[in-house]
Amino acid sequence: MYPYKSLSSGRPFRRSITAAFGAVPQAVMNKLLDVMEVYRQRRALDRLDDRLLKDIGLNRCDVERELTKPLWR
Repeated sequence: MYPYKSLSSGRPFRRSITAAFGAVPQAVMNKLLDVMEVYRQRRALDRLDDRLLKDIGLNRCDVERELTKPLWR
């Protein structure tokens, strides 16, 4: 079907992609996990009442500012 054997079987082509970009999927996965953790922490912070926020030195405005930041920050 394909003019090149390496593309028709898929295996050598996949190996070369994995060898060239093996670290990229791991880096993407690590970044995704970091973003998920930031999201989880911000939601937990949002659930704290004003008394608990005062205990950790924050107020509702600080929380709102944190919640409006992009997840990658």
